[in-house]
Amino acid sequence: MKIISKLTLVLISVLLAFCLIVTYRYIDLQSFVTLLIFDGVFIILFTQLKGDIIVKLSLVLAGNVLGMIWNFAFHLLAVQMAFNQMVQPIWLSLFYTVAYPFLNIFWVIAFWSFSLTKLTPIKTPEGALKNDY
Repeated sequence: MKIISKLTLVLISVLLAFCLIVTYRYIDLQSFVTLLIFDGVFIILFTQLKGDIIVKLSLVLAGNVLGMIWNFAFHLLAVQMAFNQMVQPIWLSLFYTVAYPFLNIFWVIAFWSFSLTKLTPIKTPEGALKNDY
């Protein structure tokens, strides 16, 4: 049983690194930095909570996949708009620079709140603490 959990930890860690590499290589540097900050803050905050490390790292991995998809879609939209010249590239660059952090806040806060509800223990009617996972 210990070997399976260690292999799972290694697999999740490799997938986390893979998400970061793919984001840096195929999306852009801003998305990579966003995911790096998300991972750092997530790990610092959620190691303080009780629960299995595999569940916590799985949530980090799910957050990375969500962030990678979100950033890829937004980056693809920006590139497509510039390619079709729907807007001037200068205005698009300005919009992308200003709106990008705010759009990333949406998925980060939503995912953190979901993760907190998943990792915090729930009180049962008898008053005992019960984990939902």
